[in-house]
Amino acid sequence: MNSPIYLLTFVAAVGSGLVAGIFFAFSNFVMKALPRVPPAQGIAAMQSINVVVLNRWFFAVFFGDRGVLFGACHYLIHSLAKAGGGLSARRQPDPSHRYDLGDNCVQCAPERCARSG
Repeated sequence: MNSPIYLLTFVAAVGSGLVAGIFFAFSNFVMKALPRVPPAQGIAAMQSINVVVLNRWFFAVFFGDRGVLFGACHYLIHSLAKAGGGLSARRQPDPSHRYDLGDNCVQCAPERCARSG
């Protein structure tokens, strides 16, 4: 129970839950409320959200979670490889990269679809 993997796993799970909450709230409340106001007010509201979201707490959760998840995955893969668990650090892709890729796809895909359409 004193292994750092337990703490890393707990912090990564809480951080992932917070990031999921950010995405949930934004997609279910903010994006559904914007079409209900005139376009000029919607633009002003989005610009205000973009200014307010740039703070240390948001960055700590949004980007810190990736670092903790990367550290937990790295530690787990290498500790299993040392223990002879059949995992080779060279052959195994790091799951934290999949999380990062998925997160970036969720953010960038709608923007690219809007530009092309």
